[in-house]
Amino acid sequence: MKGTSLVLGFVVVAALSQPGHAGKDFDKLVKVTASASKIGADGKQKVAFTFAIEKGWYIYANPVGDKQYEENHTTIEFSGTSNVKGLVQYPNANGTNKDKHKIYENAIVIKSEVQRSVGDTKPVEAKIVINVCSHAGLCLPTRTIKLTIP
Repeated sequence: MKGTSLVLGFVVVAALSQPGHAGKDFDKLVKVTASASKIGADGKQKVAFTFAIEKGWYIYANPVGDKQYEENHTTIEFSGTSNVKGLVQYPNANGTNKDKHKIYENAIVIKSEVQRSVGDTKPVEAKIVINVCSHAGLCLPTRTIKLTIP
């Protein structure tokens, strides 16, 4: 990305003691960071979200590829004090789970462009909704991550 970048981060935290997972500490399953360009004179700003996903775990892609599971897909929405719009470019899935649903695993980058009102330099909030599951069949409750994009 051109211009100054700002890196923000959030870690989805979970401590699990499930059969088959004994002795393993799953405290950093998904780490999400965001880098943002400067806001342009036209109010546009490029934002990239990088997801680092623990080996053996995944989040559902957007789209999932199965209407029954579509509500599990990863989403990113933006909000702010002015009329904020976000165009998110979800990448193709980089894997499938045992049920052949499209997933993101290991590392992915989701690119977006935020449009603010011209002259608005106030931060916007990115709301990221993910469903984290293990390839062993354990799924955690839906997680919502909120990041402030300056």
